Amino acid sequence: MRFFPPCQAPHVKCCHPGRRFLIGYSEVIQSWQQMFSDIKEKRKISVTEIRIVTASDMAWVTCVETFDRGMGQDGMQILSTNIFRAQRVGRTTKWLLEGRASSRLISGL
Repeated sequence: MRFFPPCQAPHVKCCHPGRRFLIGYSEVIQSWQQMFSDIKEKRKISVTEIRIVTASDMAWVTCVETFDRGMGQDGMQILSTNIFRAQRVGRTTKWLLEGRASSRLISGL
C-alpha cells in the first residue's frame, strides 16, 4: 500500500479508529509516524472494496483495509474514507491527502 503524504496545510484532518480527531499537518504527520514506529515487524495490509470519485482537483477514496495479524491470518478491518487534492508541483501533479476518517469494522454485525 502506498503512503500518500498529507498536504502541509492547517486544514488537514485525520481520525484513526479509536483515537481523537487530529487537525493540522503537524498533528497528522506525527500520528502516522507514531503508528508506523510502533510496528515491530512487517505486516501485510490488503485493500479491497475500493471506490474512487473525482471532481476537478479533488478525489474521495473509500476502501476496506485488512491488517494481517501475522502468520497469514487476517486481523482487524477498517473502513476508510480518504480525501485528496491535486496540487501542481513544477510540471507534475501530486495527489496529497487532505482528510482521512476510518473506523473499525466489527465482524458478524
